[in-house]
Amino acid sequence: MIKLNVMLIDGDKAAFSILERMLVPYEFLHLVGSYSDPYQALATLNRYPLDMIFLDLDIQYINCLEIAARIGRLCETTEIVFVTVEPHYAIEAFNLNVMDYLLKPIEQPRLDQTIMKLLRRVEKRNFIRTVVK
Repeated sequence: MIKLNVMLIDGDKAAFSILERMLVPYEFLHLVGSYSDPYQALATLNRYPLDMIFLDLDIQYINCLEIAARIGRLCETTEIVFVTVEPHYAIEAFNLNVMDYLLKPIEQPRLDQTIMKLLRRVEKRNFIRTVVK
């Protein structure tokens, strides 16, 4: 069975606790860490091959768009999903090639769509690796 590594970065610990609970039904997801400090998360990126990072855009005093750009440079195959209460960052987010953009409070059907999108991308990536070999 496939196992996908996921990381959460959210300035609000209560918010990532909610998202952690929402991810429990997806048995194939392995939560490798939850961080309220994105810089601490960046320091751990090379510990695990990450498939997805849920990144809150509303962390005070931190430019999370720049954090996302750094993650994109460091982990080219890691999918980034922005999680925010602010819809106005969407265009900038998609310019960074993020996989998805979730508005808080996250609803389970919308999270399901995001997880299905991740699975399709991972399957496609694995298929391409198989063909290229």
